[in-house]
Amino acid sequence: MYEHVLSRNRLLAFLMKTMNPFVSRVLGPNINRDTVANVKKAGLTVVKEENIQYDVFKRIDAIKT
Repeated sequence: MYEHVLSRNRLLAFLMKTMNPFVSRVLGPNINRDTVANVKKAGLTVVKEENIQYDVFKRIDAIKT
């Protein structure tokens, strides 16, 4: 899956956290998701995790365990 996640970069994370209330009200999605953790909570095993752009867009390969 390709997913938009909260950056681990302090400056980008600060900006994303600041913008999230506005973005989530106007566009709907929470831009600060921890999708990798959510995938694991769903019972899947993450086999590969790749940052696509600015540590904000991530490719996650997971399998059902």
